[in-house]
Amino acid sequence: MDWPKEYSKTTQAVREAAYKQYKVEAITKTTLLPGQEKIGYHQQPLTTDYYLFLFTNWDNPEYTGYFTCGLHAARGWFDLNGQLPEDIPSYNPLTGEPSGGGSGSGGSKPSNSNWNPQM
Repeated sequence: MDWPKEYSKTTQAVREAAYKQYKVEAITKTTLLPGQEKIGYHQQPLTTDYYLFLFTNWDNPEYTGYFTCGLHAARGWFDLNGQLPEDIPSYNPLTGEPSGGGSGSGGSKPSNSNWNPQM
């Protein structure tokens, strides 16, 4: 499922409205290589670090999907879900080093073992 277009703005008010409909949880943070670019849920390019979030409809858990965003938008989601950035598993391809990996205070790591970080 794609992230709903009506929630594609990066204001905190829009995130709050979306959070009433969807559980939103960061599952990983990745550093892009120089020259790489990823498009965030807000349809703007991400060029350094980005977070991959899992979202699940509160009323119907079968409606689930993923979106990416940068640090600014991620902080807004963390304010809502209680996750701590240092607890999010991360990977830096420049060093090959993973870090983080706790479950955070906002919930547990997703149990879906077939998530796709390429999304």
